[in-house]
Amino acid sequence: MSVVTAEGIAFGKPVRFKLGSHSSTSRRLALRWLRNQAHRLADGLDPDPNAPWLRTVPGALVRLPSLRADVPTELRRWCRDDQAYEDALSALTTRVPVMLSVADLWGSYTLAVWPMSDSAARTEQCAEPHPEPSTARASP
Repeated sequence: MSVVTAEGIAFGKPVRFKLGSHSSTSRRLALRWLRNQAHRLADGLDPDPNAPWLRTVPGALVRLPSLRADVPTELRRWCRDDQAYEDALSALTTRVPVMLSVADLWGSYTLAVWPMSDSAARTEQCAEPHPEPSTARASP
């Protein structure tokens, strides 16, 4: 089971949202889905300034000051990292879950894959609210 979640503060309270999930019997397909979701999330948070749909909305993008944490850049880096992919595949082969968490000032995003036997319990946990957003960073 692959899951993508987002956490942050809304109206002064911690919230967690499940952005997507996918079941697969193949470790490779699960990781491919996760990589695609990482790209989708990065592009949603930081779209290409030359994207055709942005031409119709003047001023839609504004340059922000450089931040220590850059979630879209971290997600894109993870997607391009072939060694991280191989490490994640090896971990899943030995039934070890794979998780990537990245955070910035506004929230945190977690992409995770669990071996099939652990998936049902983890899916339920991802839907439950947590007392405070996680800021820990982990990589596969």
